[in-house]
Amino acid sequence: MTIHDDMILSSPGRFAPDLAERQDRPWFLGEAPAPTEEPSDEQGRAAMRAELVTNPLIRVLASLLEFIGEGRRVTKQGRLFAVDRRELIAQIWPGRNRDYDPDACGVENAWTLLLSNGWLALADGQVRPAEAPPFPGGFDADAEHYLEACRLAFASVLETDDVGPYGWGARYADDDVLEALLIATSPTGLTLPDHPVDGTIVHCREMVRLLVDVVRHPWIRDVPINRSTGHIESAALRHLARCGEALWSLPRRGVVAVEEEPHELPTYEQYSGAGYVDPPTERDHTTRFLAPVVMRGAVALVRERRRALDAGYM
Repeated sequence: MTIHDDMILSSPGRFAPDLAERQDRPWFLGEAPAPTEEPSDEQGRAAMRAELVTNPLIRVLASLLEFIGEGRRVTKQGRLFAVDRRELIAQIWPGRNRDYDPDACGVENAWTLLLSNGWLALADGQVRPAEAPPFPGGFDADAEHYLEACRLAFASVLETDDVGPYGWGARYADDDVLEALLIATSPTGLTLPDHPVDGTIVHCREMVRLLVDVVRHPWIRDVPINRSTGHIESAALRHLARCGEALWSLPRRGVVAVEEEPHELPTYEQYSGAGYVDPPTERDHTTRFLAPVVMRGAVALVRERRRALDAGYM
């Protein structure tokens, strides 16, 4: 592992300037592979379809389209009536409390996505299937353009205004998050070091635990260290925390799964025998993000749209 203590004010937490080939990747993503290509063979595409059938977002989108059928009445604000939402939630999740927040169940997010992308249309106090949807067949797993529809749905989630690492304002998934999501589509997923949610280290023992987690990380090779303190640079920690915050916003939208692997802590005898006075009291863990393979196409679509938008401003 290489330690870099160069301050890069224009790009906090990134690699040192001499590492030109890795300059565009955040330090905490390390050298993890970020596949961009989806399988093109029949077997690979069949595996992608099977993976998406159980995806929470796609499941809600398909259920909502089926529930609306030929049409449903809507409120004056152009939303589903509460009784209809509760009925839909009961169909998707039998036995769940019907008063459960529909936002948490993904119904409201799915409703907005279907309307904004042209699968549904509002007219005359009703919501109906659009006459010319982007991909006929919608989210029927047997539909010809099922993968294309799912890819568009994932891209739409990444472009929403509350997915991103920068607080109020433009909270879309930035390029660091997109790169992290590509890594998450690999068989081993994306592993982030266990870090403070706000990126602020208060006690030295917290920094020690983080450094231990970084050292045992399978892909991190270069760490921005402040040599005056021996700690990871504050800007680099904030960068890690912002990316982590953005990724944690995606499981509730149904496009990313999260696994947490706890690490067994040493016993008091083991810890004191190593020369330390106080054993750790908090369970350490590794967070792993997993994304469907179709996320690769969704990331490519988002980047293509942004390039076109940037070109339009030039």
